Amino acid sequence: MTRNAVVGKVHRMGLPKRQSPIVRSDKPFEPKRRKLSPLTFANWDRNKCSWPIGDPRSPDFKFCGEPIEEGKPYCTSHCKMAYTTVNKDEQAA
Repeated sequence: MTRNAVVGKVHRMGLPKRQSPIVRSDKPFEPKRRKLSPLTFANWDRNKCSWPIGDPRSPDFKFCGEPIEEGKPYCTSHCKMAYTTVNKDEQAA
């Protein structure tokens, strides 16, 4: 019996969907407020967080400058904001 045969049978029988074992948080991630030491482009290097702060066209434009997560271009807090998961219902909409 194939997976699709089972799915079709369950659909025809009108059985309810299973609840997801993943518990989702109702509130979005809020990064901890900390004193930033933003870097200008001239002071930035590949080992510093690349999260942009401000308008790139502005002379006050800077990068976060915190130490990065291994293999990522951002620090821990900015990785949590940049790399989010989308559930199937949101993706279909």
